[in-house]
Amino acid sequence: MRTVASLLDQSEKPQAPAPKMLRFFRDMPENCFVEMRQLREEDIMRIAPALLFCLLTAAPAVSFAADAKNDVEKAYAACDAAFNKQDAKALAADYVSTAKLLPPTYEVSSGPAEIEKFWSGLFAAGVTGHKLEVIDAGGDDKIIFASAKWSATDKDKEGKPAPLSGIAVHVFERQGDGSLKLRLQTFN
Repeated sequence: MRTVASLLDQSEKPQAPAPKMLRFFRDMPENCFVEMRQLREEDIMRIAPALLFCLLTAAPAVSFAADAKNDVEKAYAACDAAFNKQDAKALAADYVSTAKLLPPTYEVSSGPAEIEKFWSGLFAAGVTGHKLEVIDAGGDDKIIFASAKWSATDKDKEGKPAPLSGIAVHVFERQGDGSLKLRLQTFN
């Protein structure tokens, strides 16, 4: 059986000093590495609880990430429902306290109170029929990002329905109860 040290000392030629990592491995005793076939059943039983703990604590993060699109679709449905009821207060409640809304007007709204004022202004202008459709979503157990196609209906100068549409990007923070609240929103 060849050791790490024997692999590093193959040549008889004088060599430059080995980098620190190679010197570390060359100076290690031959029996410091354990091969899997040398593990006894009692060794495996001793480490099994730790392995199980690692797997169980990692599972919720994987689950949250896997459900990102589903969670975003639910958040979008709630947003569409509040928008179409023209409920600016309900829309603003879906933002964290430090949220930013970046609309195409370049007037940044910060926090739920300013965001509520923005949505109230849109409703006063006659915008209705809001719909968000997920393009993509992802993230982890804390932060979820999503892109969407949006559409709504405005009124032209003659008061006739005029379609609006564009692309939106959202960054959500997952709350303690698993729900999503917006941290950042921008749309064109």
